[in-house]
Amino acid sequence: MATTASHVNLKKIEDKDGNVVTVLAGQSTAPQTIFNSINVLIGVGLLALPVGFLKAGWVIGVPMLLVCGLATFWTASLLSKSMDTDPTLMTYADLGYASYGSAAKLLISLVFSVDLVGAGVSLIVLFSDSLYALLGDDEVWTKTNFKILSFFVLTPFTFMPLPVLSIFSLLGIISTISITGLVFVCGLLKASSPGSLLTVMPTNLWPDSWSDLLLAIGILMAPFGGHAIFPNLKSDMRHPYKFTGTLKVTYLITLITDFTMGVLGFLMFGFYCKDEVTNNLLFTPGYPSFIYPLISGLICMVPIAKTPLNAKPIIATLDSMFHTNTISENQLGNAVRTVGRFLIRVGVNAVFVGLAIVFPEFDKIIGILGASICFLVCIILPCLFYLKLVRIGGLEKSMVLLVIAVSSGLAITGTWAVIAF
Repeated sequence: MATTASHVNLKKIEDKDGNVVTVLAGQSTAPQTIFNSINVLIGVGLLALPVGFLKAGWVIGVPMLLVCGLATFWTASLLSKSMDTDPTLMTYADLGYASYGSAAKLLISLVFSVDLVGAGVSLIVLFSDSLYALLGDDEVWTKTNFKILSFFVLTPFTFMPLPVLSIFSLLGIISTISITGLVFVCGLLKASSPGSLLTVMPTNLWPDSWSDLLLAIGILMAPFGGHAIFPNLKSDMRHPYKFTGTLKVTYLITLITDFTMGVLGFLMFGFYCKDEVTNNLLFTPGYPSFIYPLISGLICMVPIAKTPLNAKPIIATLDSMFHTNTISENQLGNAVRTVGRFLIRVGVNAVFVGLAIVFPEFDKIIGILGASICFLVCIILPCLFYLKLVRIGGLEKSMVLLVIAVSSGLAITGTWAVIAF
C-alpha cells in the first residue's frame, strides 16, 4: 500500500522475515530506465573495441563480443530474479550481504573502489592522449604534461554539486554518441586508406598470437560493465516487473553501437589500430581541417563529464572514514574538516593523474578492468548470488556453476595477459 510523505512516494512491504518496512517507491518509467542503462553501458570502453578486434581477429572477435553481450544480459536477468526473492533488496551490495554476509559487502565495496579508480585513470589517459595528438610535442607539451594539466582542469569539477554535474553528464553522453557517428562520417569523407571506409585497410581473420587473444578478452568484455548499477535502476522503476524488457532493448542498442564502432575502426585502420580509435583519426591526415579540433573537443568533454562522477563515491567514502562530512560547534574543528575535505578532493584527482602517468596505455587499462572487474561484477558474482538466493534445479545449477568456472578461468588468464604482455 503506497503512502505519501511530502513529495516522496513511500510504500510498505514485508521482508522475508515477516517484518513490515517502509521503502521509497520507484519513479522511473521503462523508457527512462532504458536511457539510464544505456548511459551506464555506452562509455569510453567502446573506443578500444577496434584494437580488440585486431587482437582477436574477425573469426574470434565478433563472436566473442556477441557472447560477452549475451552472457552479461543473462546474468543481468539473474540479478533481477535474485532481487525478486526479497523486496527490500535495492542495491548490488544488498544482494551481496543477503547472500554471503558482511564479508561479501566489504569485498564488493573494495571491488567498486578499484573499478572507479581504474575508470578515473582511463579518463585521464583519454584526456591527455587526445590533446597530445592535436597540440603535443616531445619537448614541452608531452603526454605527461597534458596529464598534469588535466589535474588542474578536472579538479574544480569535483567540488561541484550533483545537480550541476548532471548537466555535464548529459554533455558527456552526447559527446560519446557523437564520436561514434563522427567515426562513420570520417570514413566516408576520405577516399584512400588508412582511415577510409571507401578503401578499407587489410585486416586479420585470426589472432596473431595467444597473447593477443588473451588481451582481447578484457577489451571485448569491458563495454558491458553495468551490473553494479542495474539493481538500483530496477528498484527505482515504477513497475519493476518491466525490468527484463528494458534490458532487452538496452542490450540490443548497446551491442549494435559497440559492434558498429569496432567494425568501423577495424576496417578503417586495420593493422594500424591504436589504443583508442579516436587517436587514429587525430593522427591520420586527409580529413577536413575542422574534424581534428572537433574530435579532440568531444573526447575532452567525456573526462570532464565522467571524472567528477567517478570520484564522488570515493570522496564520499573518504569523507565518512575521516569524519570530514560532519559539522562541529568548534570553529577550529570545522576549519580542520574543511581543509580535510579540500585535501581529499584534490588528493583523489592527484591519484588518478599519478596512476595515469605510471600506466599510460589506454587499451591495457580497459583490458584489465574488463578481464578482472567486469568478469567478477558482471558474471561471477551475479551467478553466486543467484545460486544462494534462488532455488534452482540440477541442470540449471550445473550450467550456472559451469559459467562461474569458465568466467573465473577467463578472468585470471585475461588479467595475467594484460600484466604480462
